[in-house]
Amino acid sequence: MSKSIKCAILLAAYNGLDYIKEQVESVATQVDVKAMIFISVDLSQDETYQWCRQLENERNNVVVLPYGEKFGGAGKNFFRLFRDVDFKEFDYIALSDQDDIWYPDKLSRAIQSIKSNNVDAYSSNVVAFWADGRRRLIDKAQPQRKLDYFFEAAGPGCTYVMNQKLAVDFQNFLRKTPATNNVILHDWLLYAFARSQGYSWLIDSVPCLDYRQHENNQVGVNTTFSSFFKRAKYVFFDGVTQVNQLIDILPSNAEFTKYNLFSRRDVFCLLLQSNELRRKPVERLYVVMVLLITLILGVRKT
Repeated sequence: MSKSIKCAILLAAYNGLDYIKEQVESVATQVDVKAMIFISVDLSQDETYQWCRQLENERNNVVVLPYGEKFGGAGKNFFRLFRDVDFKEFDYIALSDQDDIWYPDKLSRAIQSIKSNNVDAYSSNVVAFWADGRRRLIDKAQPQRKLDYFFEAAGPGCTYVMNQKLAVDFQNFLRKTPATNNVILHDWLLYAFARSQGYSWLIDSVPCLDYRQHENNQVGVNTTFSSFFKRAKYVFFDGVTQVNQLIDILPSNAEFTKYNLFSRRDVFCLLLQSNELRRKPVERLYVVMVLLITLILGVRKT
């Protein structure tokens, strides 16, 4: 692979001074790819922005976007990056969190996989790690299902790499659809947009980065009872609403937009296709449970 391949890295930061230096170094040392890092810093209480500006002054491959807006979450921060960065000079676009550690061939492997498999986007497994030395493979690479994008992302957004065409298409969608700011999970929306609009996506079983786990993770890995309860609470109380928001805002697509989870009839139709709703079998069971509760109790619009 040639260094002439240009990749824009969209890095969303917030109170990240403890970890961002290590992450940026792992991005800067990517092999066989010319990477330009675009950083958007949410209004922070530490010196993250000042550190990023110093880095921008020291390196010619770092651009820090104007500072001062409070986004209130990684999703809105990534949406800001997609809206504001000009992609025309780049072959590929990748997403980056502020606190992971990329393997040196993360981008080159992703780009080669996109090319060799003739797909538009790529994500992969990751290795979660904790300060106490624990490490765990997070496997998201089960075979894709027809409607999996309805109920889940393609793995951690920090693994996402896509071609310019998909990035520009998603950018235009965000720019003309203000309601996207109501979607909490940017990686879910991006995957749903891509799949619903006919873009092809590869999920690689080989991990591409170390995925740091700490108390400030917005989502993180589901390994404890408290994290499981947090995710279950989100699915039962917010997930159905989020799915309906996706249905409302995504461009017309026959498979996706014909459902409405406020309709018991549509919920029943989805139950009949439960094998197509998540990639992992046990998680299909969770979705069936949620849909059954929705079918019995109904969901009120908020």
